[in-house]
Amino acid sequence: MSSIPDIDKVIRETQRTPFSSRITNTYLRDTYKLCIPEYSGNSDPRAYIRALYLEILRAQFFPKEIAENLAGPAKNWFATLDENSIDTFDQLLSVFINQYSIFIEPEVSEADLWTLSQAPNESLRSYVNRFKAIIAKIENPNEAVALLAFRNNLVKRKARLAKRNKTSSNDNDKASQKRERKVGINHQESPLSKKKRSDSTQHLESSAHAAAQ
Repeated sequence: MSSIPDIDKVIRETQRTPFSSRITNTYLRDTYKLCIPEYSGNSDPRAYIRALYLEILRAQFFPKEIAENLAGPAKNWFATLDENSIDTFDQLLSVFINQYSIFIEPEVSEADLWTLSQAPNESLRSYVNRFKAIIAKIENPNEAVALLAFRNNLVKRKARLAKRNKTSSNDNDKASQKRERKVGINHQESPLSKKKRSDSTQHLESSAHAAAQ
């Protein structure tokens, strides 16, 4: 089998576009003024979409300008869209969000503050930073609720540490008692040892009695 690619096929593939002829044939002037962000396909697409909407309101550009600002995997994905399948901006957004919805971060609420906990070996600074990061994602957070959740999580951690220390202390006590019992057993004389010592004593007594006679 020949490894030489079909040049015409390669050219056709690079010229493919999912946009309809209406969009493709539309020419925009002063596109250099557009501030469209780049998207690589590895982050939450909502920020990118918000930026696009702002540009739509400001410059009224068309969807085909978006393709020029896709990069990496996102650009490769765009090249796989069916020809003439995109005729409106909403259609483009629909397929775009469907493709990258996996990167959309779940909504964060104050309930998430109550599930956050400080790891056993985590510093207080690290825990506070994680707590602040969650608060930053909450729209109009209630400061009183946030403070209550923060204190509650610290109380729960203290309880866990106290329980762990108590368990560790009990384990040490059990180990100490076990060692003491073992030492006591070693000091006790076995019946066999007692018999040997008795036989030896009797033998010495017999020898001494014979010598006296």
